[in-house]
This record gives sequence, C-alpha cells and structure tokens, in this order.
Amino acid sequence: MPYSSKGAEGYELAPMENCPIQVKKERLTLKVTEQVKDIYQLPCDITAAYSLYNPTSSAQTLSVVFPIVLPDQTRTDAASLQKILQNSSILFKNKPVPFQSRTLKRGSAAEAALADGLLERFGNFKGPSHSQGVSPYILLLDFTIDFEPDETAELRVCTTMTAYMERSVIFNYYTTNKTYTFYYLFSPAQYWGSFEDLTVDLRISAAAPYLTASTPKLWWAGPRRYLYKSAALPKSDLRFTVIIPSWVYPLRLVGVIILAAAAIRALLWIRQKLWKH
Repeated sequence: MPYSSKGAEGYELAPMENCPIQVKKERLTLKVTEQVKDIYQLPCDITAAYSLYNPTSSAQTLSVVFPIVLPDQTRTDAASLQKILQNSSILFKNKPVPFQSRTLKRGSAAEAALADGLLERFGNFKGPSHSQGVSPYILLLDFTIDFEPDETAELRVCTTMTAYMERSVIFNYYTTNKTYTFYYLFSPAQYWGSFEDLTVDLRISAAAPYLTASTPKLWWAGPRRYLYKSAALPKSDLRFTVIIPSWVYPLRLVGVIILAAAAIRALLWIRQKLWKH
C-alpha cells in the first residue's frame, strides 16, 4: 500500500491520496509449511508478485508498506518475530530493496491514521490453546521504490505469516480437531491508482491437510491446492482455515509403531545372520 507520512518525524502513516501507480497484475502464492518444533504455531510462506505501471510522464518515488496480520502472541515472542523478518525479502526490478519493520496495533496513532479499522474486521481471532478472542496486530514491511516515466516494473515480496492453534477442548489434546486460521489483507490495495487481475494460489501441507473454510471462496485445483481469481480487487480480505483432524495423530502413532516394529525385526534378522557366521 502506498502511504504518506504525517505528524512528528513521520510517525503517523496515512494512505497516499491519488496515487498514480497502477497494479496491472498480482500473483499471490501462499504455502502452508510443515510444523517443525512448535505445534502451537503453523507458518505460511507468502510470495506476492506485482506488475506495477507508472502511466505518468514524470518519475515517481513511493513509500510503501506491506501488511502482515499476526496473532498478538507473536508480538511478545521476539524469536518468532525475528525469524519472520529474517525470512522476508523484497525485490523491485529484480534488485533487493532494503526495508524497515513497524508494528500496528490497537490504540496506536498509526493505526487510526493508516486505515478504516483494519483490525476491527478480525473480531474473533483465536489464541493458541483457548477459545477466547485475542486481538491480532499488523506487522508492516516499510520500503521505498522508484519509477521512471511510463514504466512497468515488477515488485516481489516474500515473507511469512503465522497462525496459532485453536481447539475447543483444552485438556483433551489427542481427541480434538486442531484448526489454524490465516488472514491476508487485500483492502489496503485500494489505495493504488487501480487494481486488476488477481490470482491466489494456496498450497496446504501434509501437516494440516484440509481446508475447512475460506473467504473469498477458494476452489479446489488438485491435491492440497486451491485457487482464486478475480479481475478486480476482492470486496473482502482473505481468511482461510486449515485443520488437523483428531484421527490424524492416532493414525500417525500407528504408523510409527509399525515402522518401529519393522526396524526391530530387521535388526533381529541381521543379528541372527551375523551369529550364524
């Protein structure tokens, strides 16, 4: 989203009015990655590729922020936040672009100036292990890009968002479905000069293999792959939920037992062969 700075030292951010730069195409790829250590968090890699056009006869320099919606727990988890920033990169015209990070949370002057209640639309954001609502916050990647007159240029943002596990029964870990809900903001793109030709390509992983809900509606495009296409900016931000069914863990446990039994049997067979010789 293009923005202008207001207030002391440019602290307050406001959407840029009458931005001339047009979004001719966005290809958004979301890939839910495998859980590694922390089962309460499920990461999703973001690759947002834009084709941007400057229709004017003059050079343009834009300040831009790329918003990432994160659970509030991440704000106090320095290691998780640092990992997100380390895994983030921005390319413009195939060249790396330096960026800074800002946080946007309830009650800040920046939030009030930046958008019309972006966070309010996430009224029932779930916590890691409770069904109580938790306020999300927004991490902003802040950077600057330059356009020549009548120039089309490619912008690529790669980063990660995270969802925390939700479950209705807290103490019955192995018999409840575990769901993870992700959010991606389309609404800030309304501040570009125009927006067209959007494709969303969602790949979910074996870690959470089922998509249970999405807004806008994503349609099935193959095993663990879902697509959405629109000629214009969607009316709603993207929200999707993936699930680990309760039967997955017992099934995996059975698989581990079978593999362990096979390994033990192989070792006993090898030991018997060695003794014979």
